[in-house]
Amino acid sequence: LDTAATYTPDNLALYLLDADLSLLQQNPEGAIEAYQRYLAVLPEDSAAWTLLAEIQEAAGKTEDAAESRKRAEELSGSAENAVLSQARNDYLSGNFEAAIAGYDQYLETMEDAGGTVHFLRGAAKMQYGLTAEAVEDLNEALTLGYADTAVVYEYLSSCYFILGEYSKVLEVSEKSIATGSTTPAYDTMYQRMGVSAMALEKFADAASYFESSLEVNDTLLG
Repeated sequence: LDTAATYTPDNLALYLLDADLSLLQQNPEGAIEAYQRYLAVLPEDSAAWTLLAEIQEAAGKTEDAAESRKRAEELSGSAENAVLSQARNDYLSGNFEAAIAGYDQYLETMEDAGGTVHFLRGAAKMQYGLTAEAVEDLNEALTLGYADTAVVYEYLSSCYFILGEYSKVLEVSEKSIATGSTTPAYDTMYQRMGVSAMALEKFADAASYFESSLEVNDTLLG
């Protein structure tokens, strides 16, 4: 399952909600798929591997369950992965200060080869109001090669808008759009670009951005 292109921290919770809903509907295959999608994004979550193993076992998939339990056991002994999992739980529960502290602790001793942890910490800082620091982490995620550049640029667009750096809003928003990804909320991004262009007295561009926003989401007309 290739979920890297559609990942954002916020939709991680949706995978788990999908799993719970599938279980309520007595659809173990749906729950298994939801957990697999979740674990494709956060494979270090030992608790999720344990829950997946339980569902697989109940569904009669004993070999798959054994593999999942093995993975959970391998991870449960890693203090670093435990810190990362707790930070993820803190983020999803809205405790952004604790999530940031967890990511800080992880990065003190571990490398972030693919930029994922910097992206997650940047997202938490953005939610917590540490906008300038969020920009640093998000740009570092790009430097480290984080795969979903469209979402990073989207988050940077929001941060630069809050900071009043309107030229940068236009720059990173255009980069997000250029990726061709369907993940970002382009209606909101185009609106942000329109307001930024107006602030820069680029009124023709602003009109074009607002028109693009309506093309993406015509419900904005009311």
